Amino acid sequence: MFSNEEVITEYNNYSAHSSELKEINLTKFVLLDNISKKFIKNKDKISIEYDSIINMSSECIVNAANEGLLGGGGVDGVIHQVCGPELNEYIIKNIPANNYGARIFEGESVITPGFKSNFKWIIHTVAPYYDENGNMKIEMMKNTIDSIFNLVDKYELTEIVIPPIGTGFYGFHMYEFTLILFDKIEKYLENNKNIKKIRIVTNLKIMYNYFKYYLDKKIY
Repeated sequence: MFSNEEVITEYNNYSAHSSELKEINLTKFVLLDNISKKFIKNKDKISIEYDSIINMSSECIVNAANEGLLGGGGVDGVIHQVCGPELNEYIIKNIPANNYGARIFEGESVITPGFKSNFKWIIHTVAPYYDENGNMKIEMMKNTIDSIFNLVDKYELTEIVIPPIGTGFYGFHMYEFTLILFDKIEKYLENNKNIKKIRIVTNLKIMYNYFKYYLDKKIY
């Protein structure tokens, strides 16, 4: 767990090289304990892990994909590589594309086998962009998380690994994503008894601290 001073230092170092982070309200970042204090039920089912999602071995992971689903830059591309060509062959055969090559859209998710990877299943999801006025699409991000958990239910999954989707290239604020994700997780765990573990993973220290600080500052 990192102190607030370390958080500020990390934020300044990171945001100096990332235009997506320069507009984040730093006060929000270091004062997560100002959010509503309430009990976290089923906290033992949530873990925060500081690692790359590629290193995970799990029943299912969430992949932050693009609309075409055939692999892109960053982690998305690496996931396609470790799965092998079978993944794209499966997607092309089973998930039709429109005239622009899109197979799913913002706020939607689909599930595929993990093929040669360490994951039995992969949930591919498309995080929201900013709207035409430069605002975050809060409701669309909520829909994105809902679409993930709908598939968890449908396939009766017992474990899932979730990265901070949309907070990188798409620029969704880390603070807002943290609040949305944990709110959705808490509500989901209240109504689903099949899931045994929700693992939240990031290899970025600043994002890891968001998650840990939010979870540990709750009253329980």
